[in-house]
Amino acid sequence: MSVSAANSAQARALIELTANSGVRHAVVSPGSRNTPLLLAIQEHSKIKIHVVLDERTAGFFALGLARASGAPVVLSCTSGSAGAHYLPAVIEAYHSRVPLILLTANRPHELHGVGAPQTVAQDRFFGGFVRYYQQLNIPGDGTPIAMTRAVVYRAMIAAMGSPNGPVHLDCPFREPLWSQVDSTATEELPQKPISLTRSHPVPSHEDISRISERLQLAKKGVLVVGPMNGCSELNAAAHDLARRLGWPIIAEPASSILAHDNDSLLVTAADTIVRSNGFADKHIPDLILRVGPLPTSKQIARWTAGSPCILLEESGSALDPTHSLIEVIEGAPAKVLESIVSQLPQAPKESDWMADWRTANTTAELHIAATCNEGFWEGSIARSVIKTLPENAMLHVASSMPIRDLGSFGGARRRDLTIYSSRGANGIDGTIATALGEAHIHDKPALLVCGDLAFLHDIGSLVASRNTRSNLIVLVIDNSGGGIFHELPISDHTEIFEQLFITPQSVDIGSLCDGIGIDNVQVSSTNELELALGKAIVTTKTDGGVQVITAKVSREFSVEQRRKTFERVRSALGKPSEGELQ
Repeated sequence: MSVSAANSAQARALIELTANSGVRHAVVSPGSRNTPLLLAIQEHSKIKIHVVLDERTAGFFALGLARASGAPVVLSCTSGSAGAHYLPAVIEAYHSRVPLILLTANRPHELHGVGAPQTVAQDRFFGGFVRYYQQLNIPGDGTPIAMTRAVVYRAMIAAMGSPNGPVHLDCPFREPLWSQVDSTATEELPQKPISLTRSHPVPSHEDISRISERLQLAKKGVLVVGPMNGCSELNAAAHDLARRLGWPIIAEPASSILAHDNDSLLVTAADTIVRSNGFADKHIPDLILRVGPLPTSKQIARWTAGSPCILLEESGSALDPTHSLIEVIEGAPAKVLESIVSQLPQAPKESDWMADWRTANTTAELHIAATCNEGFWEGSIARSVIKTLPENAMLHVASSMPIRDLGSFGGARRRDLTIYSSRGANGIDGTIATALGEAHIHDKPALLVCGDLAFLHDIGSLVASRNTRSNLIVLVIDNSGGGIFHELPISDHTEIFEQLFITPQSVDIGSLCDGIGIDNVQVSSTNELELALGKAIVTTKTDGGVQVITAKVSREFSVEQRRKTFERVRSALGKPSEGELQ
């Protein structure tokens, strides 16, 4: 078999095996050395190919596709430094447990270390941020195709195991990379991929009974749910558990937990409530059942730090930055909670503990709503977004202040929303590209809420959006800089704060969008925002594409309104004591 025929046969086998393991999307960047892979992907009937020129954008777009679909997504690029641009997306995928299959083309070993152009050693390319790495054999070297099957099996098991995550296959090819004469070459492939039988997703009946008894003994328990990918089963199971135990639920905005109609178990204003020591000091839990990582809110993390915690974590990892764990339960969260509920008696009469939390949440929400109605600021924007989005919409909330403002001021998330946020590495990198990937999977309205710096940091992905065919509304909160730094002690260092931390910018976002050819509008009031969102949602259903809404706000006014809100709630819930949470 000729070199080009061997290249084609191995690439086809590789792509066929990934497709058999569930891959339905591949994001590729043009190049030369990855020609066999590009052709194999293009011709495969089960895989949809997305061409994205910039590898960094491609990485985050694939991240969004994989997160929203729950299935592994292939990323493929040429040799040299091209794959290095995947690193930020790989880091986020690793920490937020999203399955990516990195197929980076490479030159054969005889061209390494001799000055051949576009030749970079790829072992340890992504450090410890991949679950599995392997260099494939060079096509035509006599290695049986069954070896490729074994490598792909190990890679897919690592990508879709517990926990999910990115894997890297280094794919060397010799020239000629393709020949029209050999373009139909194939090699016999085993009929099926290797199968895996996993263990049952919940602990033993005896362990579930023991855990259930322990939870019932707690008089002041709290269910805390951290950032996790959408799962309606987890939402229902969490509410069932909390109802049976008489516990409040404190949930990350980017979790699966939404408020049920006529159900006030979810403490939507928890971040604001625990800022008041007048309430928080008197309501320390005697047990916390936490699902997944800690929520974004530092105030909630500090408040829970002193209480014993049982962690329910799919991989069994001890996610414990507060060092308060007494037990880790490994298993599928929804299934484990359902098993625990089956061991619990019917819901008890409401305790003073639960009644206190209901009252505090009602009180806090009244003050939050009142302050959000006072002018146009970041808190009022969060509330308007939740109010305006229709059922089954998708919402991606950027890191930094947008995700925090949604938690503090967004109120009850009562609609059937799918909410995403990149809370693995918690960065702003690739925000637009990630949301484009997520939106591509959804056939309902999709909205990205981000700050101006996150938007400008990923402006290349806005250019790429013209080719991704994703329907996405981008709401940019333009406060001319990094507003989150006002929440840090460094804000008192007036001499350097504005220059080094706020990083003020004066880019005209509307003109920037005009130059790219992206529809856009600027709003400066709550009414204008809600009208613009409503119009964009209708337009998205008919025309598709990306639309940008720029909400111009005063950073200083937003800081003032946040502080006013927190002070009003503190006063309403009881006089703060010394050492109050800041």
